[in-house]
This record gives sequence, structure tokens and C-alpha cells, in this order.
Amino acid sequence: MATTKDKILATALQLFNEKGSEQISTRHIAEAMGKSVGNLYYHFEDKNAIIMKLYEQLVEKLDQGFEQMQSLEVSLEIMMQAVKFAFTTLYEYRFLMINFVHIMRSIPELKASYQALTQVRKAQFKYTFDQLVAQQMIKEEALEIPLEYLQLQSTILGDFWISEAEILYQGEEKDKVKYFTEMQLYNFYPHLTKAGKTVFKKAIESLFKH
Repeated sequence: MATTKDKILATALQLFNEKGSEQISTRHIAEAMGKSVGNLYYHFEDKNAIIMKLYEQLVEKLDQGFEQMQSLEVSLEIMMQAVKFAFTTLYEYRFLMINFVHIMRSIPELKASYQALTQVRKAQFKYTFDQLVAQQMIKEEALEIPLEYLQLQSTILGDFWISEAEILYQGEEKDKVKYFTEMQLYNFYPHLTKAGKTVFKKAIESLFKH
């Protein structure tokens, strides 16, 4: 059964996603729940505390999903599923990504947590990349590119695609995550071997069918 704290977080997430966290106050959240602001402050010190908790929820969901995938043997198909999972999960908490820089500047604790998280993600990226090279899914020529640049490129696309979508995306809402997931995946397509491209084409056709 959902606690009051859980309900506050769910309400805040919905409002933040709909209107942006900068437009929503603790009073708006309390009013949407039919509760007093004092009741909300009993559970959270301020709006930043709510945002921080939602960020922690996001990271926990991502970590749990990645841990499940890491229990499987690394493959190009698993990597593609991981990107789909990450983009789908990020979209559930899209206000964080739309207001990314403002939130990072406003909540130093969250910024520090994110900076530490990127180091973990770098290690995960390197491990996956090395495995795919060993499996001859990625061309050895890709090793001529500094791995840090490849990883950073992937991180930037992952962190800011939702902001781009908010401004320029003209397609159907239901297709948004699919469109940008495929954009991220095709970014690696030129680095794939012939065998890798064969696997990629087959996997991407079925990626969003279930």
C-alpha cells in the first residue's frame, strides 16, 4: 500500500512532468493531493528534497534494470535492450532531463551524486564496448577513437535528447521514445562490423514490438 510519502512523490512527478519543476511549488503539490502544505513539509523539507528523492528513484530503477541485464552474457542485442530501457525510464522522469542544468545548479547534492554516477556508467560502457569488440560486433578501427569521446557522446545524447524532443520533435507522442532510442543506437551503427550490422538490423526491427 502506497504511503503518504509515496503519494507525494507520485503527484510531484506528474506535475513536474506536465508543467516543469520550476513552475510547480510545494503548495501546488499539496493542493493536488487535497492536503495542507504543512502535511507535505512533515515528509519533505522543501521542493528540492522532493526532486532529490525523485532523482534517487530514477537512479535506483536504472541500476536495478542494468543489474538484471548484467546477469546475462553481454551481446549487441542486450546492449540495445539496455538503451531502450534507459530511454524509457528517463522519459518517466523527463522533468529532470528537461530542466537538467537548472536542477544541477540548484541542488549541489544531486550534482555531486550525478558526477559520481557517471564514473560508474563509464566503467559499464567500457566493459560492454570491450566485450563487443572481442565478439567482433564492433570494428577494431573504433579503438582508434578515444573511448572517452565515444562514451561522452553517448552520455550527452542520453542526457539531452528529451530537451531536444521537447523543442523540435514533431511526431506522435507514443513514438517519441522509440524515435530517440533508435537515434542513439544508430549513432553506433558506423562502428559495427558486417556481422554486427546484421545482428543490429534484426534486433532493431523487433526492439519495440514487445
